[in-house]
Amino acid sequence: MSSSRLHVALLVVLAVSAVSCGLGGESAPLNFYLLGGLVAPEGGAAPSATRSVGLLPTQLAAYLNREEIVVRTGPNTLALSDFDRWTTALSEDVAEVLSRNLTYLGVGRVDRVMDAGPTAFDRRVLVEIMRFDGTLGGEVVLEARYTIVAGDQWQVLAGAVRTYRESAADGSYGAYVDAMGRLLLALCRDIAGALG
Repeated sequence: MSSSRLHVALLVVLAVSAVSCGLGGESAPLNFYLLGGLVAPEGGAAPSATRSVGLLPTQLAAYLNREEIVVRTGPNTLALSDFDRWTTALSEDVAEVLSRNLTYLGVGRVDRVMDAGPTAFDRRVLVEIMRFDGTLGGEVVLEARYTIVAGDQWQVLAGAVRTYRESAADGSYGAYVDAMGRLLLALCRDIAGALG
């Protein structure tokens, strides 16, 4: 076989291989998730019209600041999902769920504030999340610190570091994210109790 025919044969084989790779297998679709929260006021609780609560930006551990959902694969190892992602930045989703849950739990009018500058809130709440992960089909963990301060005076009224645990219903990412939503609700109930 001449070298030109060999080159043509190689090009044909490469072209067929390239086309079949592109057409042969479809990759899994991307799945996008939002955290869940309460869908209606709990126990008929109505927000207090007299108290205003400012929710400061939620601070997340650096490893959570990504679009991929993070799962724990060992005591010191994490994995990022290739196909399961957050619809929005996780810090934004967490803040939105906290705000909505606290409102539905009847703590007062809850507004998200972007900075710690002077405002006319009766209380301000700062939430820091140090851990928010778990295993698919297993335990999901939320470790968080909340601090409640009086309006503009920055006098600390209450605060705590809490660890919450919840089991995912099955090994799917949907069940994992559902468990994360339940953990945030447990945190909100503690914050609501501390707000009084």
